[in-house]
Amino acid sequence: MIENVHCIICKDIVQDSRTQLVSYINSFDEMATKKLPGNAPPFSLGTLWRRTTEQVESFKIKISLLDPSGSQRVLLESQNIEMKNRSHRLNLLLEGLPISQEGKYKFIIELFNGENWVSVKELVLVIRIQ
Repeated sequence: MIENVHCIICKDIVQDSRTQLVSYINSFDEMATKKLPGNAPPFSLGTLWRRTTEQVESFKIKISLLDPSGSQRVLLESQNIEMKNRSHRLNLLLEGLPISQEGKYKFIIELFNGENWVSVKELVLVIRIQ
């Protein structure tokens, strides 16, 4: 079985090539802008997944964005990811994400269980006018 360990919104994600340790730089849950509509500055969404069994498994994830008006759109739907190691990081760089209004935006992270998409995490990003 595959489980989500954590998800985070941050400015940047850095992985040390020698130790494989990961740093999530400047995490945040709120962003200010001077005018709307506009585009958000680049930022990252990091996820960590863990396999709970000894056998190799594959999985798929989907990341959607729900805006304050209730409109939802898919940002990423992965292909099958074969998980040979105990854990797997999937990081997404979001550049120029359109922001139409202030309010609460939700990133919905889903895992495909073989039959259905199951929501495993929701990350909130509040957009406000400065």
